[in-house]
Amino acid sequence: MNQNRFNQVMAALKADALKIVKQSAPVRTGNLQDSVRARDLPGGGFEIYIDTQQAYYAEYTIEPWIHDRWNGRENPNEGWTDEAMKHFIKRARIRLGGQITSKGKVK
Repeated sequence: MNQNRFNQVMAALKADALKIVKQSAPVRTGNLQDSVRARDLPGGGFEIYIDTQQAYYAEYTIEPWIHDRWNGRENPNEGWTDEAMKHFIKRARIRLGGQITSKGKVK
């Protein structure tokens, strides 16, 4: 794979990841979905993140509810980021035409 093709594949993977995370986010007002961003990393690659300035409550959609205020109820959204990641890994494997190992390498 030459550099140009690699750049195209990475751009497509970044777009896939952003779409998957946005679609996986729980929706009440749409603010959490709108706070999902992508950025390129130095040296290659990218990351998908939640702008916590915009959606300060994001961690409460991901983590178990342990505060007394929840009266023992379970967080119905807990694990949504893990599910999004699993979906993206499957999509990346298809796009890259290989298998992704537990260390994140494609073979």
